[in-house]
Amino acid sequence: MVLNEMLKAYHDQLTKSEKEISMYIEKNIENVMYFSISDLSTEIGVGESTIVRFCRKLGYRGFYEFKIELAKQCAIDSNDKSENYIDLIETNMINIIKSTKLIVDKKELKKAIDLVRNANYIYLYGVGSSGLAAHEGEGKFMRGGLKCKAVIDSHFQTILSGTLTEEDVIIAISLSGSTKDLLEAIDIAHKNGTKIIAITNYLKSKLAKYAHVTLQTAGYEKPLDGGSFVAKISQLYMLDLLYTGVVLSDKNKIINNERKAAEAISRKLD
Repeated sequence: MVLNEMLKAYHDQLTKSEKEISMYIEKNIENVMYFSISDLSTEIGVGESTIVRFCRKLGYRGFYEFKIELAKQCAIDSNDKSENYIDLIETNMINIIKSTKLIVDKKELKKAIDLVRNANYIYLYGVGSSGLAAHEGEGKFMRGGLKCKAVIDSHFQTILSGTLTEEDVIIAISLSGSTKDLLEAIDIAHKNGTKIIAITNYLKSKLAKYAHVTLQTAGYEKPLDGGSFVAKISQLYMLDLLYTGVVLSDKNKIINNERKAAEAISRKLD
C-alpha cells in the first residue's frame, strides 16, 4: 500500500506522539477507516489536535481527508475480491444486524420507549442519507397512531427546534454524531428542554452529549461508502426496536391504530 510507504518515509520527521499515531495506523488500517477523530484520540491516548497536525504533516488538510485516501488505497487492494460482491453484501447486512443487537443497551432502549410514549409530538431529524431512515421511521410511527414528523432539511430543523418544548421528543439520527448542521438544531432544542434520543454509532460523539438517551448502532461505513445501504440497516433496525417496544407497552391501542391505517390504505387500492 502506497500510504504505508509514505508513513515510513515521514517517520523521522514525526514527533514521539505522531510516531505513535503512525504505528497504530499501520497496524490497524482496516479499523481506522471507521474511526472518528475522537475515537482515534481515545484509542491511542493522544489529543485530537495532535492527530490533525500529523495528517497535515503528511499533506492532508485534516483527519477526514486522510481517511478518504486510506479508503481509496484499501479499495484498490480489495478489487480482486469484487467478483463475490453478492455474497459479500449479504454477509455485511447480516453482520450489521448481529453487531447492533450485541450492543443494544436494554436500559437505554426502555428509557427511549418511555420518552416516545409520553411525547406530545415526535420529530425524527436526519441529514443526508440518515434522512432516509428518518422518513422510514415517520411512516412506521404514523401507522401506530403516533404523532410524528420527519424533518430532513437542516434549515427547517433549526426553525422547528426554536419552537419545541420539554413535552416534545426529537429522535436524532446520525452515524457519526458530528454532523454540524444537525448539531446546531439539536443545541437549540436542548436549550428549550426538548427530550433528545440519539441514534448514532458513537457514544462519545457530540450528538450523544446532547442526548437524554443514546441508542448505539453498528452501521460503520468507509469514507467512500457515504449513503451505504448496509450502514442504514442498523439505523432502521434500531428504529424498529424502538417502535416495537412502544407497541408492546400499549399493544391494543397501537394495533387498533395500525388496523385503521391498513383499512384506510386498502380503500385507496380498491
